[in-house]
Amino acid sequence: MTDPKRRRRLFSTSRSALRIAPVVALVLLLAAAGGGIAVVVLDLISGARAFVAGESLWSRAQQDVVFHLDRYAETGRPLHLRTARERLRIPLAVRDARVALDASPQDVPRARAGFLAGENHPEDVERLIRLHEHLPRSSSLRRAWSIWRESDTWVLRLERLADELETLWTAPGASSTMLSSVRDELALIDRSLGREAAEFSAAIGQATRELVGQARRIALAVVAV
Repeated sequence: MTDPKRRRRLFSTSRSALRIAPVVALVLLLAAAGGGIAVVVLDLISGARAFVAGESLWSRAQQDVVFHLDRYAETGRPLHLRTARERLRIPLAVRDARVALDASPQDVPRARAGFLAGENHPEDVERLIRLHEHLPRSSSLRRAWSIWRESDTWVLRLERLADELETLWTAPGASSTMLSSVRDELALIDRSLGREAAEFSAAIGQATRELVGQARRIALAVVAV
């Protein structure tokens, strides 16, 4: 038979285990939840960085477009027009991706194709798509997205200017006054897009800092538990 003292010890141990079991379960649940939230936040940070990388590709392409259109306006050499249109494909493709994500319902395959055509890394493409889902939760991300949307006006204008310049140069006796006017407009577009790029960088930088702060707070909360 079991010793009475031993039975009491076993019973006491069992009762203690039953008392702490819910506490242990709660701690494990909180740790798992915190870890899951941290993964989401870190993924958003990666998405924000992908956004910055994509903007850099977009900005370089846009600057190349302005440069070659300006050179075409000055010289009439078709090579510059071809290069400008080739580089214009990047901002136009990324615009198509944004329009697909902003649509209701979303067209994710179209967005994916647009980002890839815009020369974004395949892994960044998925992050950019997921980032769009979190716009309602971050005013800084919404601001960056809004600036990007506003830049579409200038991109579409560059597309039209390419056509206008081609018409001017293929028509007999290209007007130097009209060509000069187009070059002035190109300079205006370049300055405007430069300002918007700076505003975009500031907004996405603020969003990244906010996300890093969230990840840090989650990590501290998990450690405290």
